[in-house]
This record gives sequence, structure tokens and C-alpha cells, in this order.
Amino acid sequence: MERDRDPTVRSGDGIVYLDLAHDDYACRYDPEEPALAYAQSMASAGGAGLDTTRPMLASRWTDPQPNDFPRPSLAHGISFLAALCRAAIGLRGRSVAELATRAQQLRTRSGAALMTAEQASNLFRYLLSFMPFTPRCLLSSYALLHFLAAQGLRADWVFGVQLFPFRAHCWVASGDLLLNELRHCIEDYAVIWTVAPQRP
Repeated sequence: MERDRDPTVRSGDGIVYLDLAHDDYACRYDPEEPALAYAQSMASAGGAGLDTTRPMLASRWTDPQPNDFPRPSLAHGISFLAALCRAAIGLRGRSVAELATRAQQLRTRSGAALMTAEQASNLFRYLLSFMPFTPRCLLSSYALLHFLAAQGLRADWVFGVQLFPFRAHCWVASGDLLLNELRHCIEDYAVIWTVAPQRP
């Protein structure tokens, strides 16, 4: 595995690698020297430089306002179901790297967006609450990206990891604003990869 090219992040006393070629994660135990870790943390906090090997703090994120969305319409419902179906079909047999490429290339609806990314994601989550199942993070995030594109909007697809025990998670964000997750749910995750949409 060419680890120098794959997304990498420190999480606690380990280094996590996202192996895009084999669609898998790997980790290496690599405890930090306490004094060095403290010095790096203080340097970053003081604006002396950003250490990209250190995890992104959850305090950076902003929670969405869940009640801010337009009144659901039939068109919204159709768009929601179409996004969910496209995402579910698109997941089959594809690696995360392939999904990321497809997400970057999603075509947005032409014309001005009729709502903000926050309003659209809140509407998506509201409609999702009526489904008889709760999709896992990969499907729900991929479907949300499709729904946003249908509204003429774009967002980032963020992948995070944590160690001891190992967990992987993903969510959608617009800048610092979380669109389908809450700060307290991701506070233990270090961001390993962010898939940003291609510029039109």
C-alpha cells in the first residue's frame, strides 16, 4: 500500500491510513511524546502553523438548526426518493474512492438555489425520518449529496476515524456547518479525508 499517497491522520496514539486502492483502513501504533505533542498543540493554537497530521477538533464544527426548512412539497418528496434510490444503486459494487469521484462530479440543478444547504439538509433529514429504516452513514451522506445537487447546492463529504476501539464514520458539511450530524456525535473522530465538490 502506498501510504504516502493515501489519506492519513493521527488519532490518539495511532496513525490511521485510508487505503483507497483496496477500500480499507489500516492503523499503526505510534504514541506521541507528551512534551512534543503539547508543544505542537500550543504552536497550532497560537497560529504558528497548522499541523495537518493532527486531528481536526470537533469544536470547529457548527450544529445545524433543525427546524429551519421550507414546507415539504410533493416535488421535494419526489426529489428525496430519487436521491435515495440513486445513492443506493450507486453504492453497489463501488469503492469509497469511486463514490468520492462520482460525488465530486454530481451535476447540480441549473439556476439559483431556492434554499440554503442547511435548509435543504434539514428537509432531507425530516423526510428521512418517515422511512421505515435508518440508512448507515455512507448511504445517507451519499444520498444527501444527491439531494443537495438536485436543489442546485454543493457540499463536502467528510470522513473521520477514531482508535481504541477503531471506528469509521462519514458526514456532510458546508464549510464549518454540519449538515447531517451533530458536534457531540463526532467529537471523538479525527478527519482523515474531505471530498470537496469540483468547481463548475
